Amino acid sequence: MTALLPTAGGLSGEFEEPPLGPPSAAGLDADPDSFAGETAHAGMVAAFHAKNRAAWQQYRWLLSACRSRAGTTTRRLDDPRAPQAAAAAFGWSSMMASAKYDFARDILERLPAIGEAMREGWLEEQKASNIASTVRDLDDAEARLVVARVLGQAPELSHRALTTLTEKTAADVDPGWDEARRAAAIARARVLARIAPSGAAELSGLDLPVEPAVEAHGHIVAVADAVRAAVRARGRDLTVGTVQSHVFVRLLHHDLLGADDATLAETLTDELASAPPDDDHPGEPDGPDDDGPDDDEGDDDLPPDGPSDPTDEPGPDDSRNAGDEPAEGPDDSGARDTGALAFRSGLAVRLGLTTLLGRDRQPGELPDWGVVAASTARRLARARRDASWRVIIYDPGGQFDQVLTVRPPGERSVPGEPHRRQVVELTATRAMIDALDPVEHLGFEADLVRQARAALAAARARAPEDHPAVTANDARRRHPGAELDRHVRGRDRCCRFRGCTRPAMGSDLDHTVDWQDDGLTLAGNLGALCRYHHRLKHDADSGWSVTQPTPGRFEWISPQGARHIVEPPVEHDLAASPARADGGFSVPSDAFVPRPAEPWAPRRNHHGYLTDAARSTAGDVARQLRAVADEPPSRYDTDPDF
Repeated sequence: MTALLPTAGGLSGEFEEPPLGPPSAAGLDADPDSFAGETAHAGMVAAFHAKNRAAWQQYRWLLSACRSRAGTTTRRLDDPRAPQAAAAAFGWSSMMASAKYDFARDILERLPAIGEAMREGWLEEQKASNIASTVRDLDDAEARLVVARVLGQAPELSHRALTTLTEKTAADVDPGWDEARRAAAIARARVLARIAPSGAAELSGLDLPVEPAVEAHGHIVAVADAVRAAVRARGRDLTVGTVQSHVFVRLLHHDLLGADDATLAETLTDELASAPPDDDHPGEPDGPDDDGPDDDEGDDDLPPDGPSDPTDEPGPDDSRNAGDEPAEGPDDSGARDTGALAFRSGLAVRLGLTTLLGRDRQPGELPDWGVVAASTARRLARARRDASWRVIIYDPGGQFDQVLTVRPPGERSVPGEPHRRQVVELTATRAMIDALDPVEHLGFEADLVRQARAALAAARARAPEDHPAVTANDARRRHPGAELDRHVRGRDRCCRFRGCTRPAMGSDLDHTVDWQDDGLTLAGNLGALCRYHHRLKHDADSGWSVTQPTPGRFEWISPQGARHIVEPPVEHDLAASPARADGGFSVPSDAFVPRPAEPWAPRRNHHGYLTDAARSTAGDVARQLRAVADEPPSRYDTDPDF
């Protein structure tokens, strides 16, 4: 039978229950190994629901017990030492007890919809914690609004995807929230060094500014990719993590300061290729890789439907690597003269077209990193003028339509610019682009508007049968052409296995009906799968199978017979964007009206950060002013926001 997961906003998350219904609560104590796969799967789901209900009940007891007193049923609600009762009972630290106590208050009092979802059994504690912690710095009304918008989608999203959606929704509810939170965190930036429980060393930077951190990581990955390929050519195979960790440590070492990328790669290749496997070298010794998803393109052979070896060079019309090195990207031949290494190909940043133009403050997204403030996304995009640029068109409801390619606006950088293999994605609707006028913009923005309008006009002029969603031009080819490749990756956005968030750009394009089984190269028979789930689909012993009833909608059947549906992703930011009555896009006149600044609000330093001293001073001033005016306490009177 078909069941629906209950949600705060209705019913969502359709899934197919096995023919034998789930065991009763009492039946969960039975031996799972004594049941067939269908019933075992149902028992797994029932145990999941029971655990969530038990967690909710546990936090009810914790909150009530910490507030109680011996010999009475009276509860003290304002005792700051209340969490110590839990700390003593369970051997927790004071910090752990306070965190558990605050979470109990969140789900039971401040955000009761989260607690109700746990009580009903369909929301687990970790997802509840992700939501509650993300909205903790919003006021109660704003936090509840965010919860109401995202809670219904929680069962179908991975933990990372849920956190991303919550952050973007919070930024929409309070446009200044993400900027303030980021600035406060950066004021606490630090480097952490310690010996891990394993005995190895850990060295990491915490709360770093986004732009230099992204550039630093991109540089480490680029050098490591070059070193790993060179080490392989010399007969030694090392894992991605081993090489990247060695590059990370050696880049910080004084003897390589000032070296260009070519010198770095050559020096590190010599070190790794000549070192014996059992030396005390940073990283792990040679050994088999794990069975999880790879960090980069794997070498293992795939069935005939799998992609060609990633080292193969595509032909003139072959775009099998289009997601990895965009066909329309600028020429990078100058890199050989400068010695600069290109950053790993893939999606660099994703943001709204109107956000880049400064017309709204919707946050952007960095694949594998998360959500960033609008200002950060703008700077990252504008710094990548040598990357490939695409405009992803959605309909007014947020459903994917098509991909437009545009030239990077403005002046190009010097040859060998490291971002040349990356992609910048801008999201928009047709109405948004139609409403834009290049006359209203200058320089970079005007150039971008002109290109977007020209690309949309060209798309409209094409015959309907040439639209990538329906075209049969590539049907009999083994690999899709560049345009169809971009279309499928833009439609899918990430791996189409439920819960996987690996970006579609850089994943494999799989024929749902395999090529050797007469599957055609059509949009409705292609889907993005990360290398791990691509192998899973083709492994006859795995028991997994997948169909694509309609383009972009995938149905997976598990070895236990459960059916998991993966719907096409929806661009929520565009779906919520304001529109004029005539269908055109409009920007609210008060979109950039700042909130009235309270005279007791903390002031930022010249770097734009909120320091502890500033917040402390603001709290003192707030208490004095409110005492004179006899006003209620401010949010700055007590602990700082962050």
